[in-house]
Amino acid sequence: MTNKLRERLLVTGLLVEDCRMATSGPDPRYQIRIHLNQISPPIWRDVIVPAEISLAWLHELIQEAMGWMDLHMHQYTHQGVHYVGDAEESFEDGIDEATVSLGQLLQRVGDELIYVYDLG
Repeated sequence: MTNKLRERLLVTGLLVEDCRMATSGPDPRYQIRIHLNQISPPIWRDVIVPAEISLAWLHELIQEAMGWMDLHMHQYTHQGVHYVGDAEESFEDGIDEATVSLGQLLQRVGDELIYVYDLG
């Protein structure tokens, strides 16, 4: 992978889209599509996660699914609200991502959650 492509991957936001209930009942799960914005050809991963997964654990899952090494800062944005991992290292004030679950934010098919990796 060239350095130019690597830089583009690291600074591009991810959009969690096409959120669907994969199961319902006492242990609901979401099937979500994670894709890189502004990349051609398209790069994406489909994953199934429990609705109660915290944004902190979702960050770990995204890193693993994309083959990244968690070397950069990140943040989520949902409806104008920022969710951050380490408030001291973040460029924006935000809510601690460990205290919020995916199911609290994504409640309907098509709901979006923006994940930005490499804020620097």
